[in-house]
Amino acid sequence: MKKIILQLTIIVSLFAQACSQPLEETRLEKYDITITAPKLKSAPEFTDLKVSETDTELSSYDFYIGNRARVDVKEITASVYPADTSMLKEAVTGSEDFVELIETKQLSNGAFGIIFKMKGSSGTTIKHYIFYFKKGNRFFKMEPVFNSELGDLDKQLAAFGSMK
Repeated sequence: MKKIILQLTIIVSLFAQACSQPLEETRLEKYDITITAPKLKSAPEFTDLKVSETDTELSSYDFYIGNRARVDVKEITASVYPADTSMLKEAVTGSEDFVELIETKQLSNGAFGIIFKMKGSSGTTIKHYIFYFKKGNRFFKMEPVFNSELGDLDKQLAAFGSMK
């Protein structure tokens, strides 16, 4: 009985802590995008990536969502933007590093992506995701950075779903 009460106390305290993080809108100025997420630890860091005309990743915003979830939002060219989740699934599952498909997601704002397991650089299995979002004639790709267990995934997906 004491064990059950202890477990319930822990669950309630975690829930209270999760609910206590206020949401705020963060503007990614160079992308003309607003994301609603728990207050960011620091301002998103912008990097211009385009070095040559053949580059498909143009620029990047790198920031933390939640306590430990670092994400990378990149502007990409239309030529590498998948038409739908089927095309994305086909590309990812065809990779030699692919291990297992966990979930396919379509978010309320039109963003879509997949969550999957893959082989990391050390050969161990890690969790990963790739999400895509289109705003007007601009295309974006979202991926985790150094988050192989996908901590705070629910906060990341909520933030991606809030992009406008």
